[in-house]
Amino acid sequence: MRNGGKSSAGVSDGTDSRGVKRKAEDSDSEPEPEDNVRLWEEGWKQRYYKTKFDVDVSDEGFRKKVVQSYVEGLCWVLRYYYQVTLRAHLSHSGAECLLTSGTFNLF
Repeated sequence: MRNGGKSSAGVSDGTDSRGVKRKAEDSDSEPEPEDNVRLWEEGWKQRYYKTKFDVDVSDEGFRKKVVQSYVEGLCWVLRYYYQVTLRAHLSHSGAECLLTSGTFNLF
C-alpha cells in the first residue's frame, strides 16, 4: 500500500470504518437527523412505515396509495423531461440542435 500504510481514502488506524460516513471538514452544517429506520436491521419495513407515514405496514390500502402516488410522480417527471425537453430541443436554431443532437439520437 502506498502512503506509508495509509489508504488514499483516509487514515488507516486498524479499525474497520467501512459503511461509516466520514465527518465533513467544514462542520458548520446542521447535524444529520437520526436514522430510525435502520434498513440494515430486521423489521426495517415496519419502522419505515411507522416513521415516515405513522401507519402500520399491514395497511394494504395505504401502501397501494403510496405506490400509486410514486408511479404518478415518476410518470410526471419522465413526461416532463422527455416531452418538454424534446420540444425545447426541436425549437432551437440549427447550430444549437447540432450541439445537442447526440443527446436524443434524432439526427
